[in-house]
Amino acid sequence: MEKRKAEKRRFVRYRACSEVFAAVGRKFSRVGRVKDISAGGLSFEYILSKWPDGDCTQVDIFVSGCNKRISRIPCRLVYEIPVPLPDNVVSFSPDLRPKRCGIEFVGLTEEKIAEICTLIDEYTEG
Repeated sequence: MEKRKAEKRRFVRYRACSEVFAAVGRKFSRVGRVKDISAGGLSFEYILSKWPDGDCTQVDIFVSGCNKRISRIPCRLVYEIPVPLPDNVVSFSPDLRPKRCGIEFVGLTEEKIAEICTLIDEYTEG
């Protein structure tokens, strides 16, 4: 019988609508579509070769097509993994494969927490 790892997440995750994006780093070195989000962090997918050292100290979340944006949310990188490609898709370079990144929010103010919770209420499914 396969043993499952104990769930370590403290917050419920919600699937983000397709219009929600994240931009990480002071120079937005990674921009991609948010897959899921919680009051404690998010995951998103992007295409780039290597995460710049020390560039994951803040994230901006924005919604395409409207003026909704939460800027300069302090964060840290939790994981970065390759996203499996469907069998019918060929990657021309391993560097251009999509990746999924997990971000943890750190040191949030009450104002940032409220903004994130509002975004979750308005722009997530289920």
